[in-house]
Amino acid sequence: MNYCNPEGFKNELKKIREEGETIFFTWFDGGETVDGAYEKADDIFCRLMLPWAKKFLGDLKNKVSLDIGYGGGGQVLAASKHFKYAMGLDVHEEISYVEAELRKRQGGKNKNTALFIGNGYTIPIDANKIDFIHSWVTFLYIGTIQNVTSYLKEMFRVLKPGGVAVIFFTRLIWSKSEQHMPEYEADLIKEKQHPEGYREGGPLTRVNRPNLIMSRWKMEELAEKQGFKFLSPTMSQNRDVIYGQHGVVIQKPIAAFPSTSLKSTPSKSSSSEVNKKKPKIIIKVKPKKVPDIKKQKQKTAKGRK
Repeated sequence: MNYCNPEGFKNELKKIREEGETIFFTWFDGGETVDGAYEKADDIFCRLMLPWAKKFLGDLKNKVSLDIGYGGGGQVLAASKHFKYAMGLDVHEEISYVEAELRKRQGGKNKNTALFIGNGYTIPIDANKIDFIHSWVTFLYIGTIQNVTSYLKEMFRVLKPGGVAVIFFTRLIWSKSEQHMPEYEADLIKEKQHPEGYREGGPLTRVNRPNLIMSRWKMEELAEKQGFKFLSPTMSQNRDVIYGQHGVVIQKPIAAFPSTSLKSTPSKSSSSEVNKKKPKIIIKVKPKKVPDIKKQKQKTAKGRK
């Protein structure tokens, strides 16, 4: 049995890939067929992610996106239709397999997509490079609040000032599988009464089973501690029906002062397409002049004479 951790995902997906492309690509988002899986991912992206990108970033044709937990690449492909460049990060090692499917669906060439291997402790991208980050139900598999904090810290580092992230994660209180707004709001009240705001499933949770569920207030709190500005709550919904995922829309403030985390060197990517010659960003900050108090006093005394 493979457990719900990075090593467990790698082993599970290697086994699933050997069972064929239909099993592999539908394992992430369902859809019954490979085409169905990509259609479902496109629908999720266009309904739940893209409107926020357009609202807060405007024209996307010169923007860069990053999917945290790309799985079979469906949302990377969806993003590539709207962004100049669409990237994806995941812990599994089936990059070449997913890249081949993306190339096929892009007309035989890898036009504007790139995939990475990485986890929340290391995103192999330089600081201030990404305009938009989206993550669909990846956070329910990362195990601990400490891992959430690590992801948020790295996301803050790679986002450009003014960049936006949309994160979906499984709700701590979910009293009914399909709800309307009054029922959802009642669950939010119950969440606010929870002392910790989250529950960890432990290291023996099986792969693809939730091992971290969170309240919305806890995710907002963690994001703000990493320097993010909270823009809006959201949720998984289709028209007036609400499902089991909270969402938050957060932003790296434009006036965010570069911290030491921005100077960290990202790990090397295992992707065959990207991260070969990355420009280095040098941030120069002019030191403030400290006023000479002694000279000021001398001038003041002279002026009084």
